Amino acid sequence: MITYLNQDWADTNGGELQIYHNEETISILPIGGRMVCFESSKIQHEVLSSNKERRSLTGWMLSL
Repeated sequence: MITYLNQDWADTNGGELQIYHNEETISILPIGGRMVCFESSKIQHEVLSSNKERRSLTGWMLSL
């Protein structure tokens, strides 16, 4: 899961999380307060370049 901490993020800043799922590309801007949850080991994803410092908290949940 990712929680974004960025204040005043604009579309032009880049830094989107791209999720590739079922032949679809989902683009998520790192807007402050937004949380994204997905199984990173099962879903292809990447973070695009940004022209501004990008801040987030990232956590992983494991089942034992």
